[in-house]
Amino acid sequence: MKNRHTYKLLILLFTTTLLLNSCSPAHVLNPHNVPGFTQAKETKISGSISSQDMIIGVAGHINFAHSFSDKFAFIGGGSVLQTASSNIHYGNIGLGYYKAFQTNMVFENYLGYGNGSTRNNLGNQYRFFKARYSSVFNQSSLTIHNENNTLEGVFSFRLSNLHHYNFVNYYGYDNNQANLLEKNPNTFLKELGFIFRAGTTEVKFEVYLNTLNTTNNIVQETYGHFSRVAMGVGLVYALKPIEK
Repeated sequence: MKNRHTYKLLILLFTTTLLLNSCSPAHVLNPHNVPGFTQAKETKISGSISSQDMIIGVAGHINFAHSFSDKFAFIGGGSVLQTASSNIHYGNIGLGYYKAFQTNMVFENYLGYGNGSTRNNLGNQYRFFKARYSSVFNQSSLTIHNENNTLEGVFSFRLSNLHHYNFVNYYGYDNNQANLLEKNPNTFLKELGFIFRAGTTEVKFEVYLNTLNTTNNIVQETYGHFSRVAMGVGLVYALKPIEK
């Protein structure tokens, strides 16, 4: 009997922690878009889902990339995170340089811009806080693959400046929370990404881990607006250039 009460107490504590920590994300931690191009006219499309900090919720992501020359490529993508109390959308696009080495390594660097929106409800749809946010980012990565390109390991580092704007606070949403983010709208993000892919040259299964550090410690430590960890799984489809 005592063990039953202990288990119930642990479940209650876990559920309470889950609810308290999942109420107010201010952005979605999207996967690093690292295509690992080796030649011109390659196209890669990927879809994935990720768990944000294990407790905020499950996010969906779509990424695409195309190498329009033997040195330059563009990337883009979108993410959605929806929970009972939050609704976040984000999209981005970037342009950059890649270099494939004979030692089965690829270096890539992309500069990009993103824009999104976040909405957090308090109790019902009539009491909420919402804002838009933009980001400017630089992403550098190194991809290592085997000889026939069926296995890939990726290390990526992304620097971003996140800016929240167009704040709306309706019907008594937690004013301290809303005002704190409004008074500290700029956040410098430092993200590490680790990706492993396995499959064929056309289709690969991927697992990834993203970690985040932020300079906006006042907002982060007080209300936990920014996801610090994301783990995800997905599929990557590669369209190779047509040989004439």
